[in-house]
Amino acid sequence: YFQNSEVVVDLGCGKGYFLELLQEHGIRGYGVDSNPRLIEECVSKGFQAEVNDVLIFLSEAKDSCLDGIFVGHVIEHLSVKHKIEFIQLLYRKLKKDGTLVIETPNTTSTYVMHNVYYLDPTHEKPLFPEALKHLFEITGFTVVASFLSEEIVPKINEANHFYNFSLVLKK
Repeated sequence: YFQNSEVVVDLGCGKGYFLELLQEHGIRGYGVDSNPRLIEECVSKGFQAEVNDVLIFLSEAKDSCLDGIFVGHVIEHLSVKHKIEFIQLLYRKLKKDGTLVIETPNTTSTYVMHNVYYLDPTHEKPLFPEALKHLFEITGFTVVASFLSEEIVPKINEANHFYNFSLVLKK
């Protein structure tokens, strides 16, 4: 999804797993995370990364300046008000024809909700995939793809036996 991007910003980059994946594919990445220890780890691996809050980082960036944005497991930590602000900032900061990939827990899975989501006290009110899609669409994004990923093993007796929900979006 990011093959035509000069730089992909990984918001909430954590230990740099996605930055590593970008590097393996010859794509320059830039990480942002609020945890200084995690940014230290990214920098020690040779990645460009900074300590910052994702909302502050986006609000300080120029409009239409980002080629690609990856957001993995961040939006579920924001209040509803900040989710909407975040989505609007993502749209404003992404270049025309830029790509945004967002991954969040699969809230349609009872297994994920009972065994993963609410074990993290920093998770806010969950949004179901269709609601999340709707928020991105009314902001102006075009949904390129949406899918469930990372199968729950051992397989459980549930139709939605995947940990994650992902959206691929274009401006």
